[in-house]
Order: sequence, then C-alpha cells, then structure tokens
Amino acid sequence: MDSYGEKQQEFIRNGSNYQTFHLPATEDTFEESLVDFRFVIALDPAWMESLRRIGSLTKEGRDSLRHQLILYWTRTEPKAEAIQTTIPGL
Repeated sequence: MDSYGEKQQEFIRNGSNYQTFHLPATEDTFEESLVDFRFVIALDPAWMESLRRIGSLTKEGRDSLRHQLILYWTRTEPKAEAIQTTIPGL
C-alpha cells in the first residue's frame, strides 16, 4: 500500500477503486495490503499445496472479494441474491 498516494489508498480502503480489494493488516501476520485484479495469474495447484497456509478470508471476506471482483469486471453493482452474499447493507 505504501507505493500508492494517500488519496489512492483512501479509494482502495473504501472500495471505490474497482481494480483492487483492500486487505487490512492483522495483529501479527500481515501488513495492510491489497489484491490487484489487473494482475491475476494462474498458479499450479501442486505448488500451492506445497506451501504452508498462514491465513484465509472469512466467509464475509470471500463474499466481499467476490463482490469487488464483479464490480471490476462489470462496472455494475451486483444484486445481493445474485452472489448469495451475507455482506451487511447489500
């Protein structure tokens, strides 16, 4: 996140930058970061299985990520029932 300007960081944090998904810092594992949908790549599942998992998104986090990805791809707000989300306020 440090490579982005203050205003851009604000857009990333509040979700108004459709090409990114904000990942807040955790207490002891992760620094604040983001997912940039412009740079999505395929990874070999065997390679992924060789790694040690150090964290994962909650159901609400996965729903939020899916929601932001749909916004990025379509530039339209998906209906809550279309993505079966539990995000409050949708």
